Amino acid sequence: IDLPELRSVVVGTGGTSVIATLQRLGRGGRVLRGGDGEVVKDSFELHDVLDVGNEYLERHARVRQRAYLREGHEVVVVE
Repeated sequence: IDLPELRSVVVGTGGTSVIATLQRLGRGGRVLRGGDGEVVKDSFELHDVLDVGNEYLERHARVRQRAYLREGHEVVVVE
């Protein structure tokens, strides 16, 4: 799927696949240009739920968090 207009995504699922995690970032992180070449969208927000309270889901979320950090993305944890 190619959704260049995508401005934000909420990840509300478990999973430890680094490839899937980075693909989500890539789908929304593309710069969008208008017909005249002017940048229409140059930012993207990804919100990933940190599942606290379930050891498996919390571990999955921490793996995804490390993947974001390794790729140089800012990670902000909101309680």
